[in-house]
Amino acid sequence: MKNLILLIFISFSIIFSKPTSSEYLKTCFGLGSLLYSQFIYSPTPNQSSANNVENINFFDIRVRKVTKWSNAKLEHASSMSDWLLYGVTLSSIPIIPLLSNEDYYDNLFLQLDILSLNGVITNFVKVVSNRERPKYRFNSKKNKSNETYKSFFSGHTSTAFSIGVSNAIILSEQYPEHSSKIWLTSIGIATATGYYRIASDEHYASDVIAGSIVGSLVGYFLHKRNNSKKFKYSSSLNTLHFTIPIGK
Repeated sequence: MKNLILLIFISFSIIFSKPTSSEYLKTCFGLGSLLYSQFIYSPTPNQSSANNVENINFFDIRVRKVTKWSNAKLEHASSMSDWLLYGVTLSSIPIIPLLSNEDYYDNLFLQLDILSLNGVITNFVKVVSNRERPKYRFNSKKNKSNETYKSFFSGHTSTAFSIGVSNAIILSEQYPEHSSKIWLTSIGIATATGYYRIASDEHYASDVIAGSIVGSLVGYFLHKRNNSKKFKYSSSLNTLHFTIPIGK
């Protein structure tokens, strides 16, 4: 169901944004890579990896003991993280650009690029690290699935932070007088998403911390890269003019 929601959301975002050819190709390539790594490419761990019992570090053990909810409430915690990601974070992607005076489609495509790049990086690391989720490692859930060895790092958290940072940058540029509240709200939502991933025993604390760092860096640096390209120049025989927009 979650995969279907993500697929419908991405499809409608592209259809109604009316992209130019270059934007369409770039964004479709990114989203296509995300969809492939998310839904199609899911290799099964070899037997030696599956039989290897990981020694969990003291920090993760300690945080799990304090943060994890009871087994009867794990599904509720997982549902809360899903609601924050799909109901709040992803739904904000086409909405936040509407609140800015900047070009709507530029910001929308930047949001989709951030979503795509963060997702591809996250899924690649999950496959390479091959870390078993705590709910399987400690037998709070015994029936394993193709998601069993995708603990490091948290995709919910990295997505929430990448889009959260992007939203905060867009809104802070538009409403600088409310910058502190904007950042606090955006990071608060992302942090709550990460908390529920630990509470639901889907991830260790280190998975969530790594996801928050990677997601924040992706959101920040793609915005920085996009802003560095926003300059125009014109030239004549003996003059050269640059126009560089400066944020409010």
